[in-house]
Amino acid sequence: MIDRNFEKINAKTRMGGQVRFDRSRIENALIQTMHEVGSYSDSVFPEKIFGRDVMLPYRGISIGEVRDDLDIIHILTDKVIGRLNSVNELALYVHDSPKHPNPSYTPSQQTIHDHVIHTLMQEGFLEHSEGYLFHRSLRVHLGKNGELRPEHNLFHGFPSKEFMEMNNSFYTDNGYDSIEKINELLREGKPFAEMVERADSLYKNNIRNAFQQMIDTKKNIRMLSITGKSSSGKTTSTHLLCDMIKKELGKKLVPLSIDMYFNDYQPRDARGDINYELFESLDLGLLREHIPRLIAGEKVLTPIYNFKKSRREPESEWQELQVDEDSILVVDSHCSLIPVIREALDPKDNPSITEDQRFYVYLEPFNHIHDMDDNLIHMSRYNMLRRWRRDREHRDTAYEFNIPHWWAVRKGELRDIVPRMNLADVVINSGIPGELNFMARVMQEEFELPNYEQFLENEQLYGAIRCYQGQKLLNEAIPVPQEYIDGYKVLPGDSLLREFVGNSVFAGKHI
Repeated sequence: MIDRNFEKINAKTRMGGQVRFDRSRIENALIQTMHEVGSYSDSVFPEKIFGRDVMLPYRGISIGEVRDDLDIIHILTDKVIGRLNSVNELALYVHDSPKHPNPSYTPSQQTIHDHVIHTLMQEGFLEHSEGYLFHRSLRVHLGKNGELRPEHNLFHGFPSKEFMEMNNSFYTDNGYDSIEKINELLREGKPFAEMVERADSLYKNNIRNAFQQMIDTKKNIRMLSITGKSSSGKTTSTHLLCDMIKKELGKKLVPLSIDMYFNDYQPRDARGDINYELFESLDLGLLREHIPRLIAGEKVLTPIYNFKKSRREPESEWQELQVDEDSILVVDSHCSLIPVIREALDPKDNPSITEDQRFYVYLEPFNHIHDMDDNLIHMSRYNMLRRWRRDREHRDTAYEFNIPHWWAVRKGELRDIVPRMNLADVVINSGIPGELNFMARVMQEEFELPNYEQFLENEQLYGAIRCYQGQKLLNEAIPVPQEYIDGYKVLPGDSLLREFVGNSVFAGKHI
């Protein structure tokens, strides 16, 4: 048991051995996370917003008495250890929870990592909890299983330093790097339209370049996979690429819906929600069997998953699928780069597969825009707002459910998707400067976001913070005129952003 005096004791390793527990390891990990994500003190919500400081006092120190980030790190470390000592390991008020009844209790390293993440979340440091989870996942992929090599490492969430510099220069050099500047372009009218046109052309040129790279390097292409985080624009990108394939290569396209491969009777969390974001929710064995067979031209029976019933339909209703010699298998899925799928298509494990038969495109909204407080808007904010809007509009899912559920989405992305970004053949920025102005129009007018205070009343701190963050961005961005949504003069019908604001020419269209 870890003593309240924070003495060094043992902790279990993954292999069952024991190492000495050292609080400095937690503190060093929190310091590293701070260097990657940003200052902890900048992330504390002031009392004027939530009616109290989000971060609870500890050691008798109130947040107003905290001197610097190291003070916060010491407090967070104390809280982690307090939870490890507690009967209720996720207790919010750890000093009020009884001590663990087993004096010889030895936590595992995995348990300690989990407590660090939960502590950061429950204290309101959401970006830091996500950053910690991401780097922990990356270390596992790099170190434990050797799936990724050093060259697959990311640079501050980008594929490389060069990619980041080139991407960010588009925003800074053209004056698109802040909500304030973009609002001013919208007030002027024509400059805003020119910005949208320029960004849309850049995105489509990148799609065109990806297509050209595919035909230049994959002479025997049999599978195209478009992947990325939730609401990254995979549907629009898939349609644009497939139109090029049909027109210029004369190939037919056979879509494979990974969503149909969910297992029967998914487990639910404490709120009763099914977490479809984790790839373990898929029938990985069936996917591993079917994809190589489809690429080889064999007929397979693909399952049908009923989301209303949360289970598969009987096998008698499954659909037959085949990819003939003149066709390409198209996989639009957030999990295309997970090991079980990649290994099934690895020539070392499957001699019938060759390197030039598969091509992966990864999408991410790499917008480089600052808010009104001059803070860089985290890239995941765009996915978050897009997802809330899409699910509310097209899946009739209330914001009250979508907003707290965002953590489940982020957990799956940071563990399974983002670390594998550099396994793709091409990475494309799917962000559009000015998209907050479009989202402000459709999200504030049609389905108004709930007030964050209702989440606080229900003791849902995560939902309250995420709701506040979303509202803040939408309130800062001047909404575009309704005619920009209804007509195609400023935003084309095949724009990626149409996938989320409506009136896409691809809506209801099959590839």
